[in-house]
Amino acid sequence: MQSIKGEFKMEMERGGGIDAGLTIEMVRVADLREYENNPRVNDNGVWALMNSIREFGFLVPIVIDGDGVIAAGHTRVKAARELGMEAVPCVRAAGLSPEQVKAFRLADNQLAGLSSWDNEKLIEELAELSAVDLSAFGFDVDAILQAGAAALDLDAGAREEKDSEGIECHCPKCGFIFRIQK
Repeated sequence: MQSIKGEFKMEMERGGGIDAGLTIEMVRVADLREYENNPRVNDNGVWALMNSIREFGFLVPIVIDGDGVIAAGHTRVKAARELGMEAVPCVRAAGLSPEQVKAFRLADNQLAGLSSWDNEKLIEELAELSAVDLSAFGFDVDAILQAGAAALDLDAGAREEKDSEGIECHCPKCGFIFRIQK
């Protein structure tokens, strides 16, 4: 497998020791191989990831084993292929046994599913983003704001202003202003 462009080396703590062998390298997309028994179904997320890469760049490396088989990042590789990218940043899981790579692959996918949103903080963050259309990344902003309005119990102290475009709501807890369509 050919490494192209430059290499960036960094050290990180791992299990109480230092793994000085962690290297981020640019690897040709054509040389990356999907894990044939990948249990994660990710085709529905490719479009959103393509939009994210277009907007922000390719910021999260793919994790591969010594043979170039993807351990983490199948969706990112699919998006890169769709975008016609020649190479992507990769990290080799060189110090892991085949069994550890398999366990890491499963753990990496499972861990994202264990997270949830703090709706108040999410609404605050959404309020500050006017230049970026988050629906391009899979967010249903209207549904989030409506759910947030219900969770904040806007009837108990929120001020509403009705107009032709819906109701403008002012959150009594955080001061956030948003519009709910009627």
